[in-house]
Amino acid sequence: MNPSVAFSFAACRPSIQSIQKNLAAFFGSKNPGTYASLSFRITVASGLYFYIVRCLLFFLCCLCHEAGAQSTGGIGLWQEHFTYNKTMAVAATPNAVWAATPYSLLRVDAASGEGERKWRGTGLSETGVRTLAYDSASNQLFVAYTNSNIDVITSNNITAIPGLKRETITGDKTIYHLLPQGALCYASTGIGVVVIDAQKKEVRESWPLSTAGPLRTRMLSRTVPFFYAATDEGLKRTAANNTAPADPRSWQTIRSGLPAGGCRAVTAISNTVFALFADSVFAETSVGWQ
Repeated sequence: MNPSVAFSFAACRPSIQSIQKNLAAFFGSKNPGTYASLSFRITVASGLYFYIVRCLLFFLCCLCHEAGAQSTGGIGLWQEHFTYNKTMAVAATPNAVWAATPYSLLRVDAASGEGERKWRGTGLSETGVRTLAYDSASNQLFVAYTNSNIDVITSNNITAIPGLKRETITGDKTIYHLLPQGALCYASTGIGVVVIDAQKKEVRESWPLSTAGPLRTRMLSRTVPFFYAATDEGLKRTAANNTAPADPRSWQTIRSGLPAGGCRAVTAISNTVFALFADSVFAETSVGWQ
């Protein structure tokens, strides 16, 4: 405790003792019971008083310390204290591994193993990170946020693509997955697939995958001949060279060999397609889905 504070407590104690002496002189001989009761109450009250004052001073010291720690400056000088015990997505680039957390990004250098945190104070557009994906063809990292904003990170720049965020669309604009492929990046959202022009940094078009209205699309994958989409209506596909993918009638729902219900995820590995339904994974083979 600060010496001056301790001195002030010590200075208060003689006054309490003098009150007790006066009480003893007045009641001690005439009414010992009354004196003992009042003396006990004063002792207890003084103890509670000092305890409460100590707690208040400790609380004020904590506030002052916190204010002093945060009064070092504006953006760029503040310290972030985000949690990094939850990761939603991971992307590997030639030089680093990136991890998406609910509030920021964590970059680990592949050579040195050193970590670097990126958040709104260091250039990101938002704080609520949803997912991310890296495109090796354009050497760009795409970051999607919970409010449907998108950042494109290069070696020396961060560019925002707020087109979907600003779009006045009725429905769920949440970005569930990103599939960047060269000049285009395909965002799977609650209203279908939104195509991003990765060069112009703008929304190019949207693909509604159902004639019944907005259809939540959880993931998009591509092979040489087809696009595959994991939706709430099941697994859908259309030709990769389809000239009108925005027409929902051009998307076929695959039912043979697959269970009914929504498809949770789809991916292609070495031109083999894998689809997730509930807790079961199905693979497309030469003889059908197994």
